[in-house]
Amino acid sequence: MIGGSPRYAKSLWSYNPIPNGCVLYLPLWALGGPKFKSVDSYRHECAVTGATRGIAGRVFAGDNDYISCGNGASLQILGAITIISWMKNDVTDNQAIASKWDSAGNQRAYVLWTVGTKLRLTISSALTAGVAVNVDSTNNIVADTWTHCAGVFIPSTSQKVYLNGVLDNTNTTTIPASIANSSRNLASGADYSNSATPNANWLAGTVGEVLIYNRALSALEVMSNYQATKGRYL
Repeated sequence: MIGGSPRYAKSLWSYNPIPNGCVLYLPLWALGGPKFKSVDSYRHECAVTGATRGIAGRVFAGDNDYISCGNGASLQILGAITIISWMKNDVTDNQAIASKWDSAGNQRAYVLWTVGTKLRLTISSALTAGVAVNVDSTNNIVADTWTHCAGVFIPSTSQKVYLNGVLDNTNTTTIPASIANSSRNLASGADYSNSATPNANWLAGTVGEVLIYNRALSALEVMSNYQATKGRYL
């Protein structure tokens, strides 16, 4: 069992080809046990509820499974952000990949999720309703197929989503200048509905890894991450 050994964490870092600005790195294919630390310089304490360990990542059953990584200051990102994940799911309903979002509880910040067969990045500049901005992929995610998903937010400029390293869609309309500071913990595999713990939009599938950056990665950097990590999944 790997757990959160600092020695092993250092060796795992080589699997992240773009460490600059990385505030969360979860190579879930390597992290075992019900608790572990993220493999980044912040070492977030993460707790697993239900999600079992598979060969290529954590398996989420689509009901009551999630990973919570706390609400450390580095995850309270107010400006540019990039979220990347390798995942596969059944593309039914809404399923959260990485979330600090509670619509019903008025704690809205950011979430990368699938909405049916589309990848969506949602950003809000206020905790309450009315100012959320989305960008959806134009191409479909194929059910139960490994997909490299990325969402990039550039304040006042654009929101972008990438599928398998390629820019899929860009939104430049009414882009907020900042992201609200939600009090919710960063969760993978679910998000929130008027609750302090994840309780909605369960993911039904497997998440191999999650990375969050406090800057907007370029198209070349997103492709670089895809190329450097795809051998584990494809």
